[in-house]
Amino acid sequence: MKIKASRKDVAWNAAGTAVSMSSNFILLPFLIRFLSPDELGLWYAYLAIGGLVTLFEFGFSPTFSRSISYLWSGARRLRSEGCDIADCDVVDRGQFACLLAVCRDVYRRISFIALVLSVGTGYVAFISFSAIPIELMLGSWLLFAFSSLVNLYYLYYSALLRGLGKIESDNKIKVVARALQLATSVAFFVAGLGLLGASLGYFAYVV
Repeated sequence: MKIKASRKDVAWNAAGTAVSMSSNFILLPFLIRFLSPDELGLWYAYLAIGGLVTLFEFGFSPTFSRSISYLWSGARRLRSEGCDIADCDVVDRGQFACLLAVCRDVYRRISFIALVLSVGTGYVAFISFSAIPIELMLGSWLLFAFSSLVNLYYLYYSALLRGLGKIESDNKIKVVARALQLATSVAFFVAGLGLLGASLGYFAYVV
């Protein structure tokens, strides 16, 4: 199974990067328009905590992508550095399934550690005390926190796609997900859900 990067892969990779980097800027005018100053400040506190949660990933994704590429290209055995290359391009299904299972298990444990060590709820409650109704804060924060953990767990899927050379597919998912987040957030803003609408939009992105 030879992996080749096409022009479409390069174009979609550029599109995915551009959309990921610009999505929050595109959403910003709607946040300013539909959220109160307190809600807007709290939303960016959510994003800051979500960014810290992604640090628990520790850069496993490139390592798993590389190992997946080795096996998908016909490697017989993975080593701490490199691999044993075979003369054929037949994938060792047993090793491939084992690697994918390990990949999922690592990300499952990372998500669990992030959940156990998370102190975000107490911090969010502290900074929003008396400024935002407790039910609004809890509802929006718990949904955002849940979405962040789910997103952290499913990073293994992005590593899988990139390891298989499916760069176009991986970036199509990113573009569609960000577009869905924007559309869903704006719809819920117009419906008057405010901060909860922003969290629902982020949940739509993760899904």
